[in-house]
Amino acid sequence: MHPRCSLAALAVMLALASVALATDHPIAGDFLFLKDPMSAANPRVRFKATRETAIDPSQAGDPRALGATLEIAGESTGDGMTGPIALDPMLWTGLGRPAGSRGYKYFDRSRSNGVKKIAFRSGPRGGALTVSGGGSAWPYQIAQAQGPIDVRFTLDSDVYCARFVSFRRNQAGRVSATDASAPPDCADPPPPTCGDGVVEGTEECDDHNTTSGDGCSATCRLENTSAICAGIPTVGGTAIKSVLVASGLAHPTYVTAPPLDPNRLFIVEQPGRIRLVKNGALQTTAFLDIGSKVESGGGEQGLFSVAFHPDFETNGFFYVNYTSKPSGTIADGDTVVERYHASPTSDQADPLSAQLVFTVHQPFSNHNGGLNLFGPDGMLYVGMGDGGSGGDPMGNGQTSRRCPPRRSTSPRGCATRGATPSTAPPATSTSPTSGRTSSRRSTSYPRRSRAASTSAGTSWKAGTASTRRTSTRRFRPAP
Repeated sequence: MHPRCSLAALAVMLALASVALATDHPIAGDFLFLKDPMSAANPRVRFKATRETAIDPSQAGDPRALGATLEIAGESTGDGMTGPIALDPMLWTGLGRPAGSRGYKYFDRSRSNGVKKIAFRSGPRGGALTVSGGGSAWPYQIAQAQGPIDVRFTLDSDVYCARFVSFRRNQAGRVSATDASAPPDCADPPPPTCGDGVVEGTEECDDHNTTSGDGCSATCRLENTSAICAGIPTVGGTAIKSVLVASGLAHPTYVTAPPLDPNRLFIVEQPGRIRLVKNGALQTTAFLDIGSKVESGGGEQGLFSVAFHPDFETNGFFYVNYTSKPSGTIADGDTVVERYHASPTSDQADPLSAQLVFTVHQPFSNHNGGLNLFGPDGMLYVGMGDGGSGGDPMGNGQTSRRCPPRRSTSPRGCATRGATPSTAPPATSTSPTSGRTSSRRSTSYPRRSRAASTSAGTSWKAGTASTRRTSTRRFRPAP
């Protein structure tokens, strides 16, 4: 063989050998916090993964001799990235006695590359990998809400990787992510190609072009529902089969998603939680947990549904329907409809953002209705049930003309008024709104069915709806 060919063959063999020896160690990440050096006064990075059986320093190389690299990168177009950050072997020290028996610690007081401390250590319940740093040298820039974020720590041929897809906060300048499940491997995901007609990675649609204004934008983001299936392969056949979406849930009652969000499913649990399935994975942390407010002990009581505002991507509003525990004038088991807020790209809502829409007294613990649903007219429709018990003792399910007398405790069976937004300033107190019966005589809602003013200065006022057998209320939500 020609010597030059022999050298080339040897180089290829060595390269293949190094690839073969590389070992992936997917790990679950506890926490990732990033501040953007371009827009924050104190740029920072923090990462933590603990109690991980995949982290065992005794089975890895010695960074005091080999050095190591750290890399953090967002997967979406325009996301931040650090590139591989070299971690000087001279800045590593061994932990335990003898040194290195319990792992290694990296410390750079000057934060010359943006990294100050790294701990790579063993423990009785699994190993840990923690990172902290920041300063002007920290290179990760956050110009937009981030897609999935990969963290990679490489030590010789060992690669330890985590992938965060669940965010508590995700906006330009700051990202906080939690509860990352271990990825299947540490391979770099192939970059999606927008415009090839196939939805890949974090693309929301792909209609074979990169032109905006046709339902699927130039960056393959949904503009409206006309392109909701653009890039999704069609499958022929006549058979339908079920696919497991999530398991381990506590009495799920409803599944939905915000408009134009193909990557997340929201599952309502009867005890008072809204769980999130993101990119096919059930997240550990609930999107919203109001279990302390929800009465779910009556079999047919609990948190029933959630409806996302048609403009959720802009305003972050969503509406829940549940039976309440006693709270002030709200009796045990009464229906409560509340509005909450979340940053549209966040995976956790603000539990303190509750704004009361209305309450309705429930005379019995069953037949509570509970469906919140936005109609094509932009109105929020709320199903109220027929009052409950057995044999319909109140007769609500037998006629569309039974309306409550003044100060009645059951508003079912009547045509009712809904709510439209008002620009009037919020009232200092609330009072029952008026209703309309099918015989056009005036009546009023019961005391616990009341209007509520929002902190934004929008009060709930009357609109029109009608019902038969079960009561439905219609509301024009705040824009």
